[in-house]
This record gives sequence, C-alpha cells and structure tokens, in this order.
Amino acid sequence: MSEGVQEHQHPLRTSRPSTPCPPSPSRRSLSPSHSPPASNSNLTDSGRSSLVGETFLTAHYPKIRTTIDFIKAVRSANLESQFDPEELRELLEPQEHLTTPLDNRNLKLSLKNYISLMGSSRDTYDAVRRNIQECVPDIELLSYYQVERRAKDLSGLVSWEHHMCFNSCVGFTGPYADLESCPRCGES
Repeated sequence: MSEGVQEHQHPLRTSRPSTPCPPSPSRRSLSPSHSPPASNSNLTDSGRSSLVGETFLTAHYPKIRTTIDFIKAVRSANLESQFDPEELRELLEPQEHLTTPLDNRNLKLSLKNYISLMGSSRDTYDAVRRNIQECVPDIELLSYYQVERRAKDLSGLVSWEHHMCFNSCVGFTGPYADLESCPRCGES
C-alpha cells in the first residue's frame, strides 16, 4: 500500500475472525453411507474425485441415480454407440461424391421438397408428395426414405438424430432413451 492511502473498512464487516457454527443435529448429509478412501490417489489434478461410478452406486434419490446414469453414458459414449455401422463407415471413410446433373425432374422435385421441408415431419413430406402426385399424375416422387438416402449420397452428410421433449425439457437419450413421455412435463 502506498503512503497517504488509508484502508477503509466496509461498515458491515467486522475485523474479528468469524467462528464456524456447530453442525445442526437435524442437518442431513448428502454424502454416501460409507466413507471415501483415505488416500488422495483417486483425486484428479483439480482435486475432484474420479470415483463417481463406484462411490455413489448406492444413491437412493431418483434424481441422483439419473445423474449418475448420465455420467456413465457420457463416459462410455463412442462413435459406435451413436451411429449404425453403415453410417459410421461413411463417416470414418468418406468417399468423394461425383456431382450428378439433376436432369431427372422427379429427383430434382423430390430433393427440392425434401430440402424445403427440412425440420418438418416425414408425414409432412409424404402429404406434399401425395398432393403433387394427385395433381400431376405423371410425376413419380421419391419416398421420404429414398430422397433422404439420395440427399445423403449426393451431399456426403450424415444426420444424427435424437428425439426430445416438445417443450425442450429433456432429450430422449441416455437414461431417457426408452421413455415415451417427458419425465418433467409428461409431453410425448
């Protein structure tokens, strides 16, 4: 501190050290029922325990169990668990795709509709396809599956899809992968 500058103390702060409050007998511990190992060998560089999977296996609270399940899912995640074998091969061994002139009007219209309706449901694509074919009977548009496959072949892009709650509460992945409705709001 330089000369002439005085240190001001905040009016609500005291200069005496605070004493810790004794633990309340009604306070419940969130730690596991058994004590962690005495050794610090299980601590990471940041000082956090790396024993999440083993230490907390006996969690009795559903939210804690779900959190542990997500931690385990993230730890075990790899490309094989996220893509089917054909998609993984395409991702790891990309092939150069020759551009195809879109002289085929059926393919061109199918692709244009597919791209225009991205973000919509398959049902929407199928409805538009049926409407066009009803009004213009000589056009044979590709099915959703066929046009999706052709779009992947032409672009080289691989889609990765996980369903989520309509209200954006949760993604139906990890411990929620088999659920039919949102565990928070009940939406399908």
